Amino acid sequence: NTLSLVYGTKLLNDKLDVRINSKNSQLINNYANQGAIGNAVDFDPTRPVKDGGFYGGYFEWLDQNGLPNTLAPKNPVGLLYNRSNKATTNRFIGNINLAYSLTDDLKFTVNTGYDYSEQVGLSRIGGLAASNYRSEDSNGFIGKYSSINKSRFLDSYLNYTKTFDSIESRLDATVGYTFQQFYRHGRFVNNDLQGTESQYATDNGLSSENWIESYFARAFYSYKDRYSLTFTTRMDTSSRFGPENQTGIFPSAAAAWTVSEEEFMKGQDLFSNLKLRAGWGITGQQEINDFEYLGLYSLGDQKVMYQLGDTFYYTLRPEGYNSDIKWEETTTLNLGID
Repeated sequence: NTLSLVYGTKLLNDKLDVRINSKNSQLINNYANQGAIGNAVDFDPTRPVKDGGFYGGYFEWLDQNGLPNTLAPKNPVGLLYNRSNKATTNRFIGNINLAYSLTDDLKFTVNTGYDYSEQVGLSRIGGLAASNYRSEDSNGFIGKYSSINKSRFLDSYLNYTKTFDSIESRLDATVGYTFQQFYRHGRFVNNDLQGTESQYATDNGLSSENWIESYFARAFYSYKDRYSLTFTTRMDTSSRFGPENQTGIFPSAAAAWTVSEEEFMKGQDLFSNLKLRAGWGITGQQEINDFEYLGLYSLGDQKVMYQLGDTFYYTLRPEGYNSDIKWEETTTLNLGID
C-alpha cells in the first residue's frame, strides 16, 4: 500500500517556489526458506515428498537411531512448509524544497528531507521440523525481529548564472552546504514456541549512527561556446573517522575546446562536431563500517569463560582496529576527443 502527496505553489510575487513531497508505504513480506532451492537440486527425486513420518509428515533421511541425518539434504518442501517468516515494513519519505530568486541571476535553494522505516517480523519453525529438530519434547523455534532505519538531510546552495553578451561569455557558479545523518537499529530475539528462554535463546540488539557534513563550490566559465573551464572543490567531514582524519578536501578541474566552432574549421564537411577535453580530480570514499577507528571488545560465550575459584566469568576479546584510518582518495585524469 502506498500513499503519495505532492504540493507546489509560488509565493512572494512568484519569487519563492515551494515544493512538498510525502510518501507513505506499507509492505508485507512472506519470506520463504531460500535453503530449499539448493536442497531441491541435491535431493533424491525418486523419494516421496511425504511418507507420513514423524518429521511433519515429510520424508527425511534418517540415521539408524531415527534422528535426521545432519549431512543429508533436507526435504525442500518440508523446509518451505515447516517454516513461516512474515514481516511488515512501514516507511515514510518526505522532503520540502524552497527556491527563492534573489535576482534574475541569483537563486537560493534549501532542500530538507526525512526518511523513516520500521520493520517488525516473526519467524516460526515447528518443533518437528527436521531442519531444526533437537528432541521429541522440543517446542520448536520462534524468532522476533525488528529494525529501524532513519536518515535526515539538509542541502542548501546559492547559484549565480549570468550571460555577458559584450564579451560572449557565460558564468555559472554555485556554493553550498549539505548535511546527512543516518541511524540504524536492529534487534533479534528467539525462544521456543512456548516463549521459554531455553539454552538456545538469544537476544541480540545493535544500534549504529553516522553523519557526513560537506561544503562545496563549483564554477563553470564558457567563452564563445568554444572554450570552457570548470573548477569544483568539496570539503567533506565524516564521523566514520577519528577526529584527526575526519575531514578531506577533494578538488577537480576540467577544460574543453570545441574545435569545430573555430573559423579555420568553417566550410569543411569532415566533422559535424569536434571537441577536445581534459579533466583531473580527486574523489573521496568513506563507505566503511562505523567506529572502525575505535578499539572494540566482544563478549565471549560460555565456551571461553574463565574460572576464578568456584566462579566462572565471561571474557572480553579485543577486535582489530585502525585508529589512523582515513578517507580513501582516488586521483583521476581524463583526456578525450569527441
